[in-house]
Amino acid sequence: MKRLENLGIIKQVAMKRKKDMLQTANAIIIIPVEKLLSKSPISVRPLKQLLIP
Repeated sequence: MKRLENLGIIKQVAMKRKKDMLQTANAIIIIPVEKLLSKSPISVRPLKQLLIP
């Protein structure tokens, strides 16, 4: 998850309980491909190449 977040593919948002404001599971937001492409003027490699070191 950390690597996907560093690549800008996903975003994690901490969720809290309304009752006692303790942390529960994080919400994962997948960033649309259009936003990823608009940020990168360099040619975009396939996802497999990004994930494999």
